[in-house]
Amino acid sequence: MTDPQLQEMFQEFKDADIRAYEEELARLRDGQTRTRERDRVMGRHLNTVAQEHGVDLGRLHEIHDGEQLWLQGYLQEIKPTLMDRPSPATQDLRAQAAYRSLLEEAGGRNAEPLGVLQLAPDVSHFDGIDGERGNPWLLPQNTDRIHIGQYFTDSGSGCWGGYIYAPDNALVYFGYLPPKSGVVTFQAWIALHGFYIARADDTCFSCKSAKAYAALWMDVVQNKVLQNGPTYTIVNIDDDNVDTYGFVDKQFQLTMTAPVQSQAPVGIRVGMAVGTMARGGGSYAEVNFKDKAANGDELHYAYIPCVVAYE
Repeated sequence: MTDPQLQEMFQEFKDADIRAYEEELARLRDGQTRTRERDRVMGRHLNTVAQEHGVDLGRLHEIHDGEQLWLQGYLQEIKPTLMDRPSPATQDLRAQAAYRSLLEEAGGRNAEPLGVLQLAPDVSHFDGIDGERGNPWLLPQNTDRIHIGQYFTDSGSGCWGGYIYAPDNALVYFGYLPPKSGVVTFQAWIALHGFYIARADDTCFSCKSAKAYAALWMDVVQNKVLQNGPTYTIVNIDDDNVDTYGFVDKQFQLTMTAPVQSQAPVGIRVGMAVGTMARGGGSYAEVNFKDKAANGDELHYAYIPCVVAYE
């Protein structure tokens, strides 16, 4: 049974994170509107200058459209290898059992799982995930394996258009009631299984690029005081000429220390961010800890089952 103090803290945590994300999205979309209006005016001026100098912009658009067709073949070639592979579930369970055994020997105490919150710039990112939905949030039904991912593609030269970069977030909450005051070490065990793709080919008269990003972080709150822990970058690609893809298969721990007061609830938040951006025809970015294999097996997910406290 969840301690009422911890459950109340989880509700406060969740509501505050939803508000903060909504406010950030509103700021980003305001900026996107301003950028689109500026680009509309600049694009009109460019067309005028091009016509005065006899430049056929239609031919340039044909080149970018051809790049978009080439991209389709590129993805058809590489994605089957990334999508279908042996299931990592047995490996995860073995590693988790070994980790728990070590924790018991070291005298660690498990924090209580409170829930998972997912945030996204568009509710379509939650397609295929069961749970209670709002906008822009989801409380997933299955909190064991977290499914999160983004992809982004574009058209044209990439020089015009209001682009918005807004990562999806998954926040896993834990609660802990310290039996005594002092410095506590908190450690989250994490397993990640996914893949990334980034492709862009910037040339003359274009502004193409691709960005693929994924990171984890950890922080704790007690008595409404936030203490930030480490951030671990998993994928960080941002380039105008790039052609890369690969698997993400990692098992590791995030660790932080924090001073705590006895019998006052501590909220522990383990966060994951996944973001993509692509500019221009033929450009593409994807970070995927979400999709199932063709036969329905869960192959891509984030697994954050526990946080352990060491007094």
